[in-house]
Amino acid sequence: MKKILSVVALCVMLAQCAAVTMAQSKSAEDIYNEAKILFNKGNAIGNDAQKAAELFRQAAEMGHANAQNCVGLYYYQGKGVEQDYNIAFQWFAKAAEQGHVDAQNNLGVCYERGEGVKQNYVKAAYWYTKAAEQGHALAKDRLGM
Repeated sequence: MKKILSVVALCVMLAQCAAVTMAQSKSAEDIYNEAKILFNKGNAIGNDAQKAAELFRQAAEMGHANAQNCVGLYYYQGKGVEQDYNIAFQWFAKAAEQGHVDAQNNLGVCYERGEGVKQNYVKAAYWYTKAAEQGHALAKDRLGM
């Protein structure tokens, strides 16, 4: 009887370890998609916005460029987190460096307005140009194209 209980206990422990391992092995894309679902559910108000922000941040920390831009937007707008232009700028920069077109435009906005960074029209134009070269309509508009 002790052997059976020991085997059962071992199976339970192995199942728990497998569950933890599976949870830890979620890809950045999986986490990003979960966040998008939460965001779209109820237009991300209240607790859904906070949970979505947490999930976007997890994916962002794993290097997911879309998630990095989303985290930047959350901080820029103060949605689900306390508004902080400095943190928004940092996340936009990470995504922009990976070639994320919306983040490049968002960096242009930050530099143009001096939000989260010292105002710098030359750097704003640089980032708007990077985004415009990829066809970003708002960036083209900011450049008068």
